[in-house]
This record gives sequence, C-alpha cells and structure tokens, in this order.
Amino acid sequence: MKRITDEQILGEMGVNLVQSLVLEMKFTWHPTNQPVEAGLDGWVELRDSATGEVANCWIGVQSKARSELPEDDKSVKYSCKQKDLDYWLEGSMPVILVVSKPKEKLAWWVSVKDYFRGRDPKTERTIVFDKRLDLLTSSSGNEWQAIGTRYGSGTYLSPPQVTETLTSNLLKVSRFAETIFSAQTECEDLSDFHEQLREKDDYPPREWVMDGNTVHSFHDLHSEPWRDLVLTETISSKETTEFAYSEVAELRRIFVRLLGQCFRQIASSFRLWFSKEQECYFFAPNRSEFQDRDVVREQFYQSRKQKTSRDVVRKIVNKNDKTKIAYYRHDAFEHRFLRFGRQWYMMLEPTYVFTTDGYEPDPFREEHLSAIKTFEGDAAIAGKIFMYSNIFRDRDSLLEDNYPFLGFDGIENTEIPVGIDDAAWANIKAKANEAEKEPEEKPFAAGLFD
Repeated sequence: MKRITDEQILGEMGVNLVQSLVLEMKFTWHPTNQPVEAGLDGWVELRDSATGEVANCWIGVQSKARSELPEDDKSVKYSCKQKDLDYWLEGSMPVILVVSKPKEKLAWWVSVKDYFRGRDPKTERTIVFDKRLDLLTSSSGNEWQAIGTRYGSGTYLSPPQVTETLTSNLLKVSRFAETIFSAQTECEDLSDFHEQLREKDDYPPREWVMDGNTVHSFHDLHSEPWRDLVLTETISSKETTEFAYSEVAELRRIFVRLLGQCFRQIASSFRLWFSKEQECYFFAPNRSEFQDRDVVREQFYQSRKQKTSRDVVRKIVNKNDKTKIAYYRHDAFEHRFLRFGRQWYMMLEPTYVFTTDGYEPDPFREEHLSAIKTFEGDAAIAGKIFMYSNIFRDRDSLLEDNYPFLGFDGIENTEIPVGIDDAAWANIKAKANEAEKEPEEKPFAAGLFD
C-alpha cells in the first residue's frame, strides 16, 4: 500500500506556516509543483501593501521543517546540503531559507546570498539563526521588500499610506510675563546685587538677570525691594515680545535668561535641585528619613488614561553585600529654551543623576549613566517626557494658582502622512546594534560595490 510519512506531513506543515506568514506580510505565495521542484518550495511576489500594485519582483523560498533542531537559548543551527547551496547561490533571484518547528509555530529565516557573502559555502555549510533577530513574523515583510529591491532591478515599494503621530520632547511655552523692566544699578556685579537683595529679603525673587550694570526683571523695579538697589530715574519698561522676537541676539539672550530664572523658581517648588556637575535638574529625596526605603521618592502624576506614579529617587543596594547602599539614582533632565518661528519651547532631555547618599555626587556616576542608557528604550524616555509635561503644564483649576511669569502647554506633537512599522523598525535597530557589538571580519572594502 502507498504511504505518506510523518516527515512528509511535517514538511507540508512547514510550507503552510510559511504561506500563512507571507500572506500576513500582504505578499502573494506561489507554491512550486512538488514532484518536479529542484530546490524551492515556492515563490513570493512582492506587493505594494498601500496600493496593491505588483512589479514583477520575486523571491524564492525554501522551507525546511523539523521536529528538533540543534539550538541553544540564543540560536538555531541548520546544516545545508551542498547541492542545495549550489542551487540557491546560482542565478540572480534572491532566495530565502526558512527553518521551522511547525508544531511550535516558530520559523527563522535568512537571505542565503547575503548570508554567504564573504563565506566559503564549500567549507562552511551550517547556517546559524539568531532566535530573536531572525524570527519570521509578519513584520519581516519590510526586510523582504528591501531584499527584493536590492536584487530586483530598482523595484520601488512605497511606504504604507497611514497617518502617524510623532511626539517630540518640546514643551510648548504658552505664556510669559507681558513686561520687562530695566534699570541701571551702582552694584559692582551680579554677586554684589544678589547680596544686597538678600539683606532686604531672606528669600529674594529669582526673576531677574544682569547685563553689565543693567538689571532686567519681570518684577516692577519701582516697587520694594528693587527701587533701593537701582537708579530709579533710569527705570524703563518694554513689552516682553520686543525681546522674545527681536532680531538682536543680545535681547533674545536676555529673554531666555529670564525664562531660565523663572523655570528655576518653578523647579524649586517641585523640590528639583540643579546639578552643576551634569548641568541638569534632578529630583531631591524626601525630607523624611529614607535610609530604610528602596523608593526614596515617588512622583504622582496624571498619565494619558489614569493617575499613576514613578519612582524618581531610588536606592540601589550593593550586589555583593545587600546590607550596603551602592548609590542613589535620581530621575533628571537637561533643558533648553528654543524658538521656532513665533513659538517658544522648552526642550527636555531625560537623564539621571547618581549620588552616594541622596545629596553628594557619586564618583562612578558616568559609568552608571552609560550602563542604564544602553538598555533604556524609546518608550521609557517618552514616558518620562510625558511625566515632566504633566508636572510643569498649567492647571485649569480654581484650587491651584499657576506661576505668574511663565506657563507651559502640553508636549508638541505633529502628524505625518507616512506610518512606520514599529515591530520591523525595532528588528532593524536590534540587528544594527548586534552588528556594532560583533563586527564581522571582512577584507578591506568587501561588499562596497555589491
């Protein structure tokens, strides 16, 4: 009697798995005639997912399904037969090899011609698949399109025509004081003026700057304590917009310095300290005793959907001795005021500050910062920017008074008519990072003119 083996069933399951993933990529799958196929299970015709157009651009696909494969936690291996390799590497058509475990719905892929570029297929027939980077999913379609474009005589497949919202790190300045007052002073310099101001007020206002012997402030210099420190006959006032939008760079710098002083006042109200070493603001620890707590300070804020919180100061214990504190990690940010057209923004750059006891800078802060930034993703950074936006933006509440001299709206967003496949982009970034970590040994200029 005729029989169909388990291996034949498994092979068909592998082909079906490949077909379903190809269709999820929105390409077309054309199986070969099994009795006469020489080394390919099918062809994929690339298709523009936005328009549905096809441009006679094809990729050959060979499926190899197995119940068990040589593998470890990070990789899967498959040894090719020499005659198969010779066939796949001939001709101009790109060939994709897919190795799969159909019962587990897992498949990995490589472009054979690209994988063996710079390798000797006569002596090195084993292909090593990275379990994470070479996993075959619907998002692999972008890379298959790139392969088809490279081998397919300039075939162009347009990006998906979808609208996407891009979120910036620019906090919109919604308002600032209407008037800047200026006057000359007999004080020798900024320090002298500050000291005399403190003699009249233990906690003097911060919203002022000096340019030479001229004081500029959002406060009315006719009032106390200012009039005792300036020459009242020289007091003048101008609309702040004359500084903010001036063509004279020095006037714009005075305006930006005043904004900086205002933000310093805002930051202090949230118990944010300024690090001179890193030139950034960072969250101070809670005033209460915190040595017995891992979370030294928790910041509550309103997220897009609900009220949430973030550990903005945290105690990190020594890995070798859990009874000792290694350092404290503080959420922090750098900031700059920028103008685009007639709109001013405050740009936020999230970072961290590291201290030995919640106050003093840690001597290994640069190493800690470098380590944490290697694994912190875009989503984490975006979350912190949203937190800062929520903290600093104006409140529409009868119970809360907004700071009078400077106000912020939300983060600036923009719509673009082209969408990005986040899963495919993440895969491309991951492969690029892996390539940087382990550069291939290649002859000088190899592949430059491929």
